[in-house]
This record gives sequence, C-alpha cells and structure tokens, in this order.
Amino acid sequence: MPKVLMNISFTPYECPRNKGAAEHAAERAFYNGTAEYNYFSYTEKDGKVVKDEENGTKNYMEKTSGVFNAQGVLSAKEKAELSKKLRETKSIIWHGFISFDDETSPLFNTQEACVHFVNRTMNSYFERNGLDQKNLELFCSLHSDTDHRHIHFAFFEKEPKLIDKKSGKLVYRSKGKMGKKVYKLDGKYVSKDTEGAKAEWEDFGHQNFIANANLYLEENKYELELARKATVDVIDASRTDVLTSWKYKELRSSLIELWRKLPAKGRKSYNSANVAPYRKDVDKVVKQYIDAVPGLRQQHNALVREVFKRESDLKRICKNEGFDYEKAAKPGVEAMKKDIRVRLGNRILKIAESVNDDYKKIGIARANDLTRKIAAKNNRKAVERSLIRSAKYGSHNGTNYTVDYSVRLHQIEEVIENERQRKTLLYGA
Repeated sequence: MPKVLMNISFTPYECPRNKGAAEHAAERAFYNGTAEYNYFSYTEKDGKVVKDEENGTKNYMEKTSGVFNAQGVLSAKEKAELSKKLRETKSIIWHGFISFDDETSPLFNTQEACVHFVNRTMNSYFERNGLDQKNLELFCSLHSDTDHRHIHFAFFEKEPKLIDKKSGKLVYRSKGKMGKKVYKLDGKYVSKDTEGAKAEWEDFGHQNFIANANLYLEENKYELELARKATVDVIDASRTDVLTSWKYKELRSSLIELWRKLPAKGRKSYNSANVAPYRKDVDKVVKQYIDAVPGLRQQHNALVREVFKRESDLKRICKNEGFDYEKAAKPGVEAMKKDIRVRLGNRILKIAESVNDDYKKIGIARANDLTRKIAAKNNRKAVERSLIRSAKYGSHNGTNYTVDYSVRLHQIEEVIENERQRKTLLYGA
C-alpha cells in the first residue's frame, strides 16, 4: 500500500457538453473564488458550513495552517493577488488532494514540511504531463482534522501560451484530463495497429508522482540519512591521513592526477560543466578511495543496501498498483543514486584539491632547498679557492711566514652548521 495517494480533477472555463450550464457555473464559481462559500473557504477553514443562529452569519472551524505553494507560505498580500488572478483567469482550474497514511501523517505537522514535499514532488508531475512549471500558479493547504492528514492543491495557467491552429492566437490549454491513450497487449505497450491491442488511458505523471512521493518519504527516513551521513563522516575523518600517511601514496597520486586533468579555471564541483567530461574519472577515484580507507567500504555498502531497499519497495508498489516502474519510479531512483554520487564526488574533489595544493607547497620547498644547497656548495668552493690562494702565497722569495687560516675555517664551519639545521628543519633529526 502506498504511503501517499493523489486524486486530481479539473474545472474548465467553458461549460463542457456533459454538464448543465447552471451546474458548471456553480462549480466554476466555487473554484475561482467568486461564490460566497468557495474553494478558499473550504481549504482555509472547515469544510462544513456552520450557521450561527444568533447572528445569522456563517462561521467556519479552523482546520488548516494557511495557504502555501512550492516556494513557501503566502503572505496576506500574495493571497489577495492570487484571489484576483483566480477570479479573472480563463484557464482550466485543476484541483485535487494528496492523502498520507497513518505512519506518514505525523511527519506533516508544519507548513515547512509540506512546502518541501510539494517542491520535491509536484514539479515532476507537471513536467511529465507537459505543463510549463513557470506558467503555473499553484496553491495548497494542509488539513489535519482527520486521522489521515491531507494536502489540498489547485493550479491554473498564468497566461495563454499555446498557439491555436485555426486562429493562430495564443490560447490556454483545452485538455484538462492528464495522461494519454496507450495501447497494450498482454500487459505490454504496443502500437495502435497491433492485432488484439486494447486502448487504455494512462497518466504517467500521476504514476510518477506516487512513486516520487513514496521515494521522498522513504528517502527522508532516518536510516538512509544516517547511512549517508556516516559514509561522508568516514571520508572527512580520513582526510588528514590521506594527506600525510605513506600508505596512501598511490591514492594521493591518483587524486593529484585527477585534479590536474580538470580545467584550470571555472567551477570544479561534480555537477559543473567543467567536470562533466571527467565524471567517470571522478567516480573511479571515489571507488579507489572507498577501497583504500579502512572501514569506508563497509559503510558505503550499508548505504548501498539502504538505497537498494527503497528501490525494491518502489518496484513492489508499482507492481501492486499496476504502474510502469521504468516510467513512474525509475527516474526518481536514478536521481537518488546520482545524489549520492554527487555528494561523494564533491568530497573527493575537495580532497584532491588539498592534496594537489600540498604537493605544490612541498615542490616549492624542495626547489628552495635545492637553491640553498647550490648556494652553499658554491660558497664552499669559493672558500676552498681562497684557502688555496692563501697557501700558495704563504712563502715568497724563499722567505717563509705563517698564514692565519682561522677566519676561513670559521666560515666553513658556519656553512656546515647552516646546512645541518636546514636538513633538520625539513626532514627531522
């Protein structure tokens, strides 16, 4: 049984053939907010109208936390602007609800939780049904007056964006029903002309929403989050050892090689355009890192098991509900796997940058040390030449005299001592 269910319907601007004019006018007035008791009255207050006999007015019991969309809670001014647009629009108004089961309902006690859920799930629904997300006005409210908490939602097109084939003018979408007609034979999709094929109406957007919603709810459970955090923590904890320990020499070489493959300029995150051609190289080094660091392989395997568990659950849900897993749920599962690759890839790229920077610093230190050694060697040779000259001219015209070498010897001793101190500083005693 899915943790979340969704139902959606629609009310067109023009009266459809299968409905009376008065019935359609009343329904449209309810959903566009022009009726006394309307959609806002219901979604923001209790669904039952309670008449106050003393004052002759209608009161409503509070049962919601307000109106929100995929970006956040609407202010009073934003709600007023929304109401105005809703009254004036000639777009179809789609409306429905999302219901949660007993286990899931307690997770939705705040608007923030609902906003995050709607943001993560509704956009893919719109996309799969060919709707332009930027041209939609979505609004929702949370109801918590029943055992199963549920979100009421509605949306409409802001502007006409489709071109009418006859008039050439911009018009609103005329088809309210989501999905399309497909043909199946023995449970498989076939072409229209296949003998024995039966036509069915399928809303892949709806299937995708149910799968994504259940994936979202599973993904936000603590087991997956803990496994993901624990894997990242092991990587972070190993960073110092990888930078300094001799046993990671081969891994350091791979990290430096990876970093130097990347373009010198621009962003170097896993999802950036700069790194796109090198993602397989990043994944390869991630695998090498996981295999090299003690305990990381076991922790990563635990994370993979949690992902596999959710993938198996979604396959089961799709099978029980008659959904096409490949179209309804697989994109969401692949997105979850990609999210893990991105997180680990970014961590390894940061470490690769640090290793490369340290290597450059060591290279500079070694170059400076070599320069000092050459200077010291040249200085020793100069002293030696000076001593030889002094010795050469210590006797002249058969007359011997004593040459004082103490100053020269003192210079040589200073050179030797300076050399010893530099070696101790760089490489230890």
